Amino acid sequence: MRVVSSLLAALVLLVACAGCGGGTKDPSLDLTFFLQPVSSPALPLDGQPYTVSWTMFNADEVSETAVNIPWRVSRDGIDNFASGTIGSLHSRDRVDLSFTDSQAGGTTHVYVITIDPDNTIPELTKHNNSRVVTVVVAGII
Repeated sequence: MRVVSSLLAALVLLVACAGCGGGTKDPSLDLTFFLQPVSSPALPLDGQPYTVSWTMFNADEVSETAVNIPWRVSRDGIDNFASGTIGSLHSRDRVDLSFTDSQAGGTTHVYVITIDPDNTIPELTKHNNSRVVTVVVAGII
């Protein structure tokens, strides 16, 4: 009886630890922005095209490569103004991205740029995946 209860206790312990540390690893990828997005020209004139650019960075320290990385831009709260996918980004590498817009003068536009907007890529943190850039388009005087 004592052997049976010892075997039963060992079996319970084995089942309890079955999911402990086996085979899965914590993500080391950390997709983020290298610098704050900027507009060029910084103060566009009425109807003048301007480019918003930024640099995406893989801050991973363990040599993981991120693949099929989506990014999306909303303008003034409207989603999917611009979007794209980066095929791959190796550990500690970065890639320059941009889009061009042209709007009527006297308007302020707020762009939200998001890396991995649907959170499909396992990362250390998702808190650094969005940035906001505001562009003021000067009206004709």
